[in-house]
Amino acid sequence: MRDVVKGTWLATALFVAPLALFEWSLAPISPGLAGSFSVGALLITPPVWWWLIGRRQTKGLVRGALTGAFCAALILLVPTVRVAAIIAKGASSPEGGLAAASGVAFLIGSWVVGIPSGLCLGTLAVVIENAKAQALARRAR
Repeated sequence: MRDVVKGTWLATALFVAPLALFEWSLAPISPGLAGSFSVGALLITPPVWWWLIGRRQTKGLVRGALTGAFCAALILLVPTVRVAAIIAKGASSPEGGLAAASGVAFLIGSWVVGIPSGLCLGTLAVVIENAKAQALARRAR
């Protein structure tokens, strides 16, 4: 378990921190948004990162980028399914339809921004982990 925490804490922090800040900044406007992305990131990132990156001795940049994009897609999938379920139930009033349309627009924007951000965050996590491993190896010599 200790290896899992050591191998995933950085990537998890890189995903959760900006999402929590984003949700906190939008809390006055949209209180229902609080926690929907950051809790998902906290639950999704560690197992996915460990399975695809953390267990490996060598961590490649491409694998880190793709894993970051995969984590971002999984994090965005939960709110997307939630909005799709609301739309599938149908809107009982015009305001409900407008809210659903704005939710879809928000989610499309989230996917457009989220996947490239996941690529960058995954790459950044691998770069930091590789630099740390090299520094520890140099220190051990």
